[in-house]
Amino acid sequence: MVVIPAGDALLDDPPRTIHVNVFAIARLPLTNAEFAEFADAASYAAPQWTKGPPSHPAELLAWADAVAYCRWLSIATSRIYRLPDEREWEKAARGTTASSEEHDRKMSEERLCRDERNHQP
Repeated sequence: MVVIPAGDALLDDPPRTIHVNVFAIARLPLTNAEFAEFADAASYAAPQWTKGPPSHPAELLAWADAVAYCRWLSIATSRIYRLPDEREWEKAARGTTASSEEHDRKMSEERLCRDERNHQP
């Protein structure tokens, strides 16, 4: 888990700033092995999930499947786990970058540098 400090997140279009309290989020996505452990222990069937390589992210899970996994994990570990809300997801995804304009500018610069390298004589 990674602790994300309290701060602002940018949401909506046009962007607006919304405060987010401190929270923790998983560093890596849920793997097939982790979801399979839950499915076996809880006799849970996720209709869309197809078991892939154990270390790969679990794919084609519905929101309800993810919520069921969080509930099971909370009971199994005596700690509270839940899905991040939109504000938390946005804050975690942006990292320390607070501005969408700053992110857009950096992406444009990276794209320009890459294009210039690809088109040198």
